[in-house]
Amino acid sequence: MKKAQGAETRSSAWPGTARRKKLPKKGSGHRLLAHRAARLRPPSPAPRATRNEFGPPGTRSRFPNYQMLSQRNFRECQADGWSNELPHCEVSKCLPVNAPENGKILAAGVYEANQEFSFGQVVQFECNKDYKLSGSKEIHCSADGNWNAAVPTCIVITCEPPGINNGNLMTPMKVYRENERLQFICNAGYTFGERSDAECTEYGWRPEPFCKEIRCDPPIVTNGIYDPAQEVFRELEVIRVHCNQGFHFETDNREKTAECTKNGWLPIPRCILRPCDYPNIENGALTDYYERYKERTFPAQLGLSIYYRCLDGYVSEKEEDWTQISCTRGGWFPAPKCLRAESTIKE
Repeated sequence: MKKAQGAETRSSAWPGTARRKKLPKKGSGHRLLAHRAARLRPPSPAPRATRNEFGPPGTRSRFPNYQMLSQRNFRECQADGWSNELPHCEVSKCLPVNAPENGKILAAGVYEANQEFSFGQVVQFECNKDYKLSGSKEIHCSADGNWNAAVPTCIVITCEPPGINNGNLMTPMKVYRENERLQFICNAGYTFGERSDAECTEYGWRPEPFCKEIRCDPPIVTNGIYDPAQEVFRELEVIRVHCNQGFHFETDNREKTAECTKNGWLPIPRCILRPCDYPNIENGALTDYYERYKERTFPAQLGLSIYYRCLDGYVSEKEEDWTQISCTRGGWFPAPKCLRAESTIKE
């Protein structure tokens, strides 16, 4: 199709980069030159460039971790070649960061104020004494030239008064500073967890203050039984222990009972071999040593042998001045006895 004189046409070699060309009038000696200009080709290799090929100035390019620095992010194919300089990219950088108030920056390598950071670099933060971080401990320079998180702040280390279930604070305060301590008590039937006090730290109260219910597991009574039988016992609940024959309740407890306390069963419900207690010998007595030190000697250990004598007018079954008895599993053997002596009338 013919074009009118002075009409305009476009070069369709590359979409978006064609320059408007004004065709010369018919008979012009420049028709061949215009025809050749329309057939221009880019230098080899030929990128399919568009005005947006390199991305907007100052933003990230098509290459990861790089950003555009040139003012012009495009080149146009003109009659005399490509326009302007080749756009320039460099690795992404993040803006300088300032240390938080009452804190400092811990950057890898040498850190200078107002320095920029390259993609992948990490900046860590630390607070001064009595302060703690609020926010991220470290931030990373991202591929888009932005920090992945905001710079944290340093706040005074404080602890709020804790709420303690089944317990109460002693002399509570509105707020506690670092290293300050509190004390608490637990209600009846409860006891403290680890300790009865706690310290305010950067991480909160240590150890955690709490009260737990006082419970005792069913005891294991070797060589005996107990009642009542329950799956769990609570504070002040009592059991009665019954020992097998030849055994007795270890503690001198007439009722043979044990109570559940915050420290466990008291006394420990245990049946042991019946010991040999101090023998009360009617009309008789032990040797002076055992009579004098009976509190430290009795109950006697198994196998111990001692001697006793009978008072005037009485004799042992063996009619000996001093009779030996031994401590056995069944008690003293033979059982010490002093019998009235029969009167012998001499004629």
